[in-house]
This record gives sequence, structure tokens and C-alpha cells, in this order.
Amino acid sequence: LKLFWLRPNMKLQMWRVALSSLSPRCSSASNGGGRHFSESRAKHTLRRLSLSQLELGNSTELTELRKACEEDGFFYLTEHGVSNRVLDSCLRAAGRFFSLPVSAKNEVHGSLTQVYPGTTGLPVRGYVGLKEERLGAYPGDTVEHKEAFDWAADLPALGAQTPFHGPNLWPSSLQQADFREPMEAFRDQLLSVGLRLLRQTSIVRGLRPDALDDVFSQPTFVCRTLQYSPSSEEQQMGCNPHTDNGFITLLHQDSVGGLQAKLQGSEWVDVPPLPGALVINIGDTLAAHTAGRWRSTVHRVLPSPDSARLSAAFFLDPNASMKMLPDDTRAGETKEAIKVLLHKAGLAQDDLDSLRHMSFAEYKVQVFSKFAPDSSPHDDFTDVKHGQQLP
Repeated sequence: LKLFWLRPNMKLQMWRVALSSLSPRCSSASNGGGRHFSESRAKHTLRRLSLSQLELGNSTELTELRKACEEDGFFYLTEHGVSNRVLDSCLRAAGRFFSLPVSAKNEVHGSLTQVYPGTTGLPVRGYVGLKEERLGAYPGDTVEHKEAFDWAADLPALGAQTPFHGPNLWPSSLQQADFREPMEAFRDQLLSVGLRLLRQTSIVRGLRPDALDDVFSQPTFVCRTLQYSPSSEEQQMGCNPHTDNGFITLLHQDSVGGLQAKLQGSEWVDVPPLPGALVINIGDTLAAHTAGRWRSTVHRVLPSPDSARLSAAFFLDPNASMKMLPDDTRAGETKEAIKVLLHKAGLAQDDLDSLRHMSFAEYKVQVFSKFAPDSSPHDDFTDVKHGQQLP
């Protein structure tokens, strides 16, 4: 990929990720005793896929990748080449940051960013305080018991000319070795894994491995680390049910648990942490690029009554200018999942033409504009709220 805009040392880090396996396929871990709502949960085992085996052309693994994307939208990725040291160092650094006094964290509050559209109040860089977001957002959703910190590639801020590109906000109260360096190592190595996985998703769609290189030449990826506060309140969410807006999400989580996904059935399924494995889920934009054949799956986080939960996510997003629907997408080819995107984009349910001409940056702005607690929520929408297929 022609990632010409990255610093030379960042390019070097990306493409020198070790290809040796971390461990054999991981065994299931418990959910850490986190509290769950009273509704029942399905017993469903997510697939565990090896990136190493995918890249070796293992036909069974490639078939399982296609099925995972079509049927669940969620899977575990093993043998990806990122060491536990890099993953856990990121969470330790996040813990140091979230332990700072609020005044120190507010020195890098997202409202201070130079990155457009963060300059209009949307969360794109820096600190997001407790109860400052309400993902979804749909009637009945609550403000969330979480804090967050967002970072990406450090680039010049050129305003609306380069949306979602610009400099990060780094706290001065932490040494670079204690915060910035582990966060950058996580970013660089997860970017490499994401791009490698992207090529495998193209292969199982019957495309060339490099089919999406052009729309990922200046990707608008972002990293987010989150701390979910403990809560025993029955209706309190760590993170409301939602779908991710981008292409592919790669997640590292601690041992506390609480992540759940709404898969094919009507019940929530636990997505417990597996040592050394990344959790992967499909986002809205990749679902749109497949005309809805791959589903952007609804998921949420329930807080533990006893322990704070830490996670770090890498959102692999395309160029800001990428159109949400390929030009050759016809109405008869689209699946029900496309209705989710139309709804979140504020478009009529038959308005494929507007979605076809909407850029990824425009879609992302539309989605992010609903995150503020005082924003008007979306109209209720069964497919998003409950993960069910519409008639």
C-alpha cells in the first residue's frame, strides 16, 4: 500500500511485524464475573481464525473467514504477530492515564483538538470524560459510564481539506515511555495487522488481494482506549448497543469481560477475552461495500459491579473520500443490513442513490453527531436496537 503520508519510522514499524505465531489457538476464557442483564444469553462459540494460516492460503481457514463475516460479523484473530507485551503495555499505559486527576486529563480533552471535524465538537482525538457520550443513540439509551482516549497518526491539521487527519493530544504529565510510546506501538502494529487482514477479506470476496489499496492509501484509522467504571445499576450501560461505522475493528480487552454481540438469533452472546487473541468485528462501511452480505453486528458493553474494565480498539477506516456504496450496487442486490446504514445516515430507507454518493467522512460525521448526550436520538429502529432482520 502507498502509505506515503506516514513517517518513515512508522512505515518501518508497520511492515516489520513478526510473522511468527504467538501461541496455539487460544482456549475459551471466563467472562470475569461481570454483571449481565436478566435477559438470557445464547451459548455460541465465535470462530478463532489464524492470520498466519490465512496468509499461507489455508483453504479451510479462508472458508471459515468468509462464513464468520457473513454469519456473525465477529470472530477472534490469533497468530497475528503482535506480542502480548505490546498489547498489555497499551492497557497499562491507558490505566496510568485514566488514573490521573481529572484536571490533568482535561489538558488533552477532545474539545482542544485541531483535527476536523473535532473542531466542531465531535470526538476524534484526546480525552472523553465520564458520561460525555451516549453511543447509539436511540430512545431509552443512557449516557455511558466510561472514559476514553483517542489517538491516530500524527499529521498536520489542514481542516476540512483532510478530515480526521491531524495531530494527537499527548498528556504532558506522563513520560513518553509511560504513555505515548506504548500507544504508538499499539497503533503501528495494529495498523499492519488490519491491512493484512483487509487483504484476506478481499480474497474471500473473490477480489484481488490489493483491490482496496486505492481507498486505503490515506486511511482515516483511529485508536481508542476505554475505561468502563464499575456499576451495579440494572440499567446502566458501559456502552450502549451500536454498530461500528468503519471497515474493520480490532480489539484488545482485559480479563474483566462484559462485551456482548447480537448475532443471528435474538439473544446476546458473550465475547469473552481470549489470551493473545484480538476480537474482530465488521463495521458499517465494509457491510455497505458488500451490499449488506456481510453484517455490521450490534454489540454492547455491560459494566462489572466490582472492577473497572480496560480495552483498546483499532478502527481500520478507509480514505475520507471513499463512497459508501460501490457505483455498481443495484437495489435488487442489497440486503437488509443496508437499511441500518441508511437509517444512521439520516436517509430514507429506499434512498440508495444518496448513500452511493455519500463519502465515508460524511457518513462518520453523521454518526458521530448523535454521540453527545444532549443530541436528539435517532428514531427507534428494530434492526439496530435488537440485531434482528427486518421483514
